[in-house]
Amino acid sequence: MRRSNKTERSVLAIGRLSHEQASLNLAEIRQRAATLGADEVHVHLLVGTLSECQAVEVDLRTAQFAARAR
Repeated sequence: MRRSNKTERSVLAIGRLSHEQASLNLAEIRQRAATLGADEVHVHLLVGTLSECQAVEVDLRTAQFAARAR
């Protein structure tokens, strides 16, 4: 996510990580954020299964697509 001021923000990417080692997930998040020019990262940790992770990702992408269409 990139904030252009206190009220405007742009979603730069939505996805999920699948490394078994937490440090690899963190490294990937940091690298991806830096590459995209993000100044903020939001992490969702409330699901436990792969199907739940996929459902959350689809929900976020759908909501973002709907927000852009307005």
